[in-house]
Amino acid sequence: MGDKKLSWYSITGSGYERGWWTNFKGRYRIYKGARNTKKSYVMIALEILNKILSDPRRNVLIIRNTLSSHRYSTFSTLKMLIEQPDVNNNEISFDKYFKVNNNEMVITYKPTGQLILFKGCDDPQKIQGIRVPKGFLTDVYVEEAFELKDFEMWRKIDGSIRGKLPEGMFHQITFCFNAWNKNHWLYEHFFKGRLEDDLEYLMNNDYQDYKDE
Repeated sequence: MGDKKLSWYSITGSGYERGWWTNFKGRYRIYKGARNTKKSYVMIALEILNKILSDPRRNVLIIRNTLSSHRYSTFSTLKMLIEQPDVNNNEISFDKYFKVNNNEMVITYKPTGQLILFKGCDDPQKIQGIRVPKGFLTDVYVEEAFELKDFEMWRKIDGSIRGKLPEGMFHQITFCFNAWNKNHWLYEHFFKGRLEDDLEYLMNNDYQDYKDE
């Protein structure tokens, strides 16, 4: 970008510091919030670009319940931010660094060959068999995670994101969603026994959709 500077912090905004990938290196992260929290914009777009640009060995897979649902959501958002990552500065662009394949919904970082892939759980076998030509498949982002109904299918996908990585690298799986459901497997495996509802907080923040009396 020549002498033009991009401040990642200024474009992501506050509230994500603790969970940002350079600050938290656990395998699983879960982001719940309404539309005004910008979680999809920040986590399933800006952070992915930051990962690709920061480490030439990382490749990213983005999952939704169906492949077709990516085209006008995750895929469109990443295309938009590649063209203009800072909405307040139209002189900054990543466009010349990324190749966007609209038919296959694949985004390639030209200098290294790293990939951003988009897949649907309507064809889980294709997810399990993914191989990348450069580096490692290190990151999975699941958008609208409560659309994924089959836990056993998810376990197979989860189990395929493995293998020894070079020192300092790590696998990371990130779930993002809005409303949640106590009967869903995400609650059973990631929330149950780990939350204590704060009634005052819930009453004062109406975007918190779930409260267990």
